[in-house]
Amino acid sequence: MKGYYRKSLSPVAAEDMTMMMMTKAKQLLISLNNRLSKQVLTCLLLSFISLPLLAQEHQIINQLNNVTDVKQDSQGYLWFSGMQGLSRYDGNSVITFNNTNTNWPAPFGWTRSISHYDDKFLVGSETDQVTLFDPITGQSKRININSENNSIDQAIALNNSLYLRGENQLLKHDLSTNQTKVIYSGERILQLIIYQQSVYARLPNGLHKIENDRLIHVIDTDIKTTMSFNNQLVSYKQNNLVVIDGDYQIRNIPFEERIETATTSYDQSRIYVVTDSGMILEVDKQFNVSASKYPNTELVRTKFAYHDSSNVLWLSGNQMVKALSATDLTNHKAILNISDNHNEYTFIGDDLVIGSYGIGLQNYPNKNAVFPDNINETLSSQALRVSNLMHHGEYLYVATFEGLWRYHKTNKSIEKAPIEDNNKLLLKLKHKDNKFYVATNYDGFYVYDINTLSPLAHYHNGNGLYENQVIDVLPIDDKNVWVASLDKINIVDMTNDSIRTLSPNSQNKILDLVHIENKVYAATKGDGVLVFNLQGEQIDQLVPGVDFSGATNINGSVWASSRSGLYQIDVNTNEATLKPNTQQYKFVGTPFYKNNKLYAPHLEGVLEVPVTEQSRFHPNVKISQVNVSGTDQLYSDLIEVSSPKDIITLQLASLDYRRGHKKLYRYRINGGQWNDAGSDALILTGLNSGFYEVELNATNSLGQWSNDHEFININVAYPWYLTPTLRIIYVFVALVIVLYVGWLLHLRRRSLHQITQIMSADLKSRGKTALEIDQLLSQLESKLVTLSQNNPNIEIEELTDLIKMGQQTISNENNDANPRYLYGETLHAGLPYLADYMQKRYDAIVQIDLSFDDAQIDHVVHSDIYKLIHEAITSAVLAKKANMFSVKIHEFNQKLWLTISANSEIFAEYDSRINMNVAMYYIRQIAKKYNAAVNTHLSADNESQLNLSIPLMLLDDLEFQQEENN
Repeated sequence: MKGYYRKSLSPVAAEDMTMMMMTKAKQLLISLNNRLSKQVLTCLLLSFISLPLLAQEHQIINQLNNVTDVKQDSQGYLWFSGMQGLSRYDGNSVITFNNTNTNWPAPFGWTRSISHYDDKFLVGSETDQVTLFDPITGQSKRININSENNSIDQAIALNNSLYLRGENQLLKHDLSTNQTKVIYSGERILQLIIYQQSVYARLPNGLHKIENDRLIHVIDTDIKTTMSFNNQLVSYKQNNLVVIDGDYQIRNIPFEERIETATTSYDQSRIYVVTDSGMILEVDKQFNVSASKYPNTELVRTKFAYHDSSNVLWLSGNQMVKALSATDLTNHKAILNISDNHNEYTFIGDDLVIGSYGIGLQNYPNKNAVFPDNINETLSSQALRVSNLMHHGEYLYVATFEGLWRYHKTNKSIEKAPIEDNNKLLLKLKHKDNKFYVATNYDGFYVYDINTLSPLAHYHNGNGLYENQVIDVLPIDDKNVWVASLDKINIVDMTNDSIRTLSPNSQNKILDLVHIENKVYAATKGDGVLVFNLQGEQIDQLVPGVDFSGATNINGSVWASSRSGLYQIDVNTNEATLKPNTQQYKFVGTPFYKNNKLYAPHLEGVLEVPVTEQSRFHPNVKISQVNVSGTDQLYSDLIEVSSPKDIITLQLASLDYRRGHKKLYRYRINGGQWNDAGSDALILTGLNSGFYEVELNATNSLGQWSNDHEFININVAYPWYLTPTLRIIYVFVALVIVLYVGWLLHLRRRSLHQITQIMSADLKSRGKTALEIDQLLSQLESKLVTLSQNNPNIEIEELTDLIKMGQQTISNENNDANPRYLYGETLHAGLPYLADYMQKRYDAIVQIDLSFDDAQIDHVVHSDIYKLIHEAITSAVLAKKANMFSVKIHEFNQKLWLTISANSEIFAEYDSRINMNVAMYYIRQIAKKYNAAVNTHLSADNESQLNLSIPLMLLDDLEFQQEENN
C-alpha cells in the first residue's frame, strides 16, 4: 500500500503553490499565444483564474491603508478607520470619508479609532482631534477640543463628558461647557474601557480606574487586553484571565495560551481569543475554554479582533485584514498518487475506505487499515478503476471499468460477481427491496435478484431505452424505474416493459436522481437541480447554472454536491441553501450518510458535515448608495426626481459578511410582482411622472431570502403643464365644456321638436281638406251612378250643390291667408303674388329681381325654390326680426343663383347647427337635394344675405332622369 499517497500541503504552502502556478500559467499562455486558438486560451485562463477566487473575498478591505479599528453600526454596515480616513463596507464596495474626498467629505484624514455614541460615532484622528460622525447620513461635526494636542487615539463618552486618549495624555472634555482639561500626563495610554459607569485606562504598568479625574491602580502588572463582558471586567496577564466582578472582587483564572488579542461576540455571550500561535479559542460565561469553530489565522501579528452580527470574526494584522467564517466542517484529506482523484468513498464499520479511480481499493490515509495489502492483486488493470460502491449484507459491491466485483467484509477477500457477461464498464449500483440495479456505460441497465444474482430484466436501446449509456437508475417502487441517460430521463414500467422518454429543460447530463415526497430531483452537470412530479412533469428548476456531481436523500432533505459547494434542498419549499464554508471544495460523486453526519467526496478527500438544524440569519437589506443622474448620495427615504429622463441607480447591499454565494437581489414597484434586479445595482429610468414605492429584498450568503425588506420612495416631478393644480383646472374646464355642449344639444333637440310639431300640424291640415273632398266626390259618384240608371227621383240641383261644396272647399284652401305653394305656377308668377301678400298681411316689403328662363327649369325646381323663399321670408317676418327683403334669382356661369337679403342678422344665424327652425330645415333639405352650395353673409350695417347656387347641369340630369322614369 506504500507509495500511493502524496504529501498534503499546508495552507501557506498551498497559497505559494497557487501563486507559482499562476506565474507559470501566464508564461505558458504568452508562449502559446501564437499557436492556440482564442477559445483554448480563454478556457486555460478561466481555469487558472478560478484557483484563487476564494482568496479574493473581502480583498477590497486590504486596499485600505493601515486599518486601526472596526465597528458595526445599527444598520449593519462595517466601518474601518485608518490612514485613508473612515471607510464604510457593505460586503461589496467601500465608501471612504475624508478631508480630500469631494463626494464624501469629512473634517479628518488619518483616523485612529471608532467609538459608539448613541447612534453616532466618535472618531479619533491623527491630526484633527475628534469628530462626531452620523453613519446614517454621512454628516459630520468636529468637536472643538481646547487642547494643543491634535492627535486623539481614542475617544469615549460617559455622563456628558468625553474621555480622550492622546499622545501621553488623557483629556476630559465637558460637552455642556465645552471645557477641556488634562487629567493625566505620562506613559502612553493603551486603551480606554467603560465598565459600570466608570472609565478604566490600560497602561503599560497595569489597569487603572478613573475617579475624581485621577487614575487609581486596579491591576498593577502588565496586561495584554481588557474588555467588558457579562457584567464583568476581563483582562489578560501572564497566562491568567483577571476577572473583576460587580463588587470589584478580583479573581485569576488560569489560561495557558498566550493571547495576541481578544474580543467579545456580537451578542456578548462569549469571548473569542486569538493566541500567538494563530488559534481561535472560545471562552463562555463560566470561563470554560474550548476550540472555536473558526479556522486558525495565518496573520503574523494580530492587532485587534472584532465580531459582527453575521458571525464573522475580523482580524487586523500588519497591513492586512482577515475575515474568518465559523465552520463545523471536518475535512478528511486523501490525495492519492493518481492522475484523477474522482474517487468513491464509503464506510466499512467505522472506518472510511476508498474505491480509487486507478489503483483499486485503498485504506484511508492515517486511518485504520481495513483492506489487506494484497487486496488489488486479483484485479485487472481496468478493474482497478472503481466507478461506484454499494453495501449489501456481508458484501461491498464494487462497480469497475471491467465488470462487477464484490468484497467479503469478514473474509477480507474480493472476487468477481457470478453473473453472465461480467466484463462491462459499469457506472452505478442501486438496490431496492430484493432487486439489484446495475447501470452500464454501453449496454443499458440490468436488474438482478439481490440475493442470488439471477437476472430479472435487461433494458437497452434496442427495446426502447433512449440511450445505452445509463448514468443513474432510480427504482420508485416494484413497478416504475426512472433512468438517467445523458440529458434525457426514461420512465420504465417493469410490469409491461413500456418505456416513456422525458425531455427536461436541460442540455447537460443528468448525474443523479433522488425520490422524495412524491417528487424526483435530478442533479445535472451545469443546469442545477430539476424537479419532477411522479407523472414526469417538470415543476421547478433550482440553482440554475450550478454544476452538480451527485445528490442523495438524507433525513427528508435533498443534499446535492457541486463544484461550487454543498447544497441542502428543503423539499417543502424547494429552497436550496448553500452549506457555509463548503464552496472552497470541488465535490465529486454522491454524498453519503453515517451516524447523523454527511460525507461528501471531493478532489482532495471527504468532507464531514454534521446534519443538524441551523439557525437562519436574516441580514439587513439596504440601499447603500443612491445616484441620480451622476449625483451620489447616501440612502434617504424619498428621492425627488425632476424629470422622467433622469437615471436612478440604487446600490444594493445584503449585510451578511460570511463567505458564500453571490447574493441575489429582487425588487417590486407599488406592491406589484417581484423582479430580478440582475446585480447589486438596480437602475431605474423612464419612470412616468408620479409617486413610486420601491420594495427591495436580497439573499444572505447561503442563498436564502432574508425576511428584512428595504423600502424607498421615488417622486418623479410632473412637467409644468401637468402639475396637480393644472390638472384640476383642466378637469374644471372640461366639465364646463361638457355642460355647455350638453346645453347646446338640448337647444337643438328642442328646435327639432318644434319643427316636427309644425310639420305634423301641416300634414293634419292637408289631410282634413283631402278627406272632405273625398267624401263629396264619393257622394257625387253615387248620384251619377243613380242618374245613369235613369232614376227619375234624382234631381240635378242636388248634384250641383255637391259640386259647389267641393269647389268651395278647394277655394277655401286656395284662399288660405298664406300662399304656401305655386299650385302649378312659375316663379315669375308666384313670387310677385307672394310679395304682394307679405305687404298686405305683414307690412313687409319684398323686392323681386328675376333674370332667368322659366322654360329651362323644371316645375319641381320652381316649386322647391318657391318653398325655400316662402319659408325663409315667413320665418323672418313671424320672428319679427326683419321687414324688408329682396329676392334675386339669376343665371350665371352654368349655375342658378338665389340671393335673399334682409335688413337684419336673421340669415346670418342660419349657420347654426344648434338652433334650428322650419326654414333652416327646408333650406338644408333642398340644398342637399340639388347639391347646392349655401352661404350666409353679414354686412357691416347688419344686413344679412342667404345665398344658394344650384348647378344647372345637375338640373338637366334630374330632368333627364324624370323623362326616363316617365
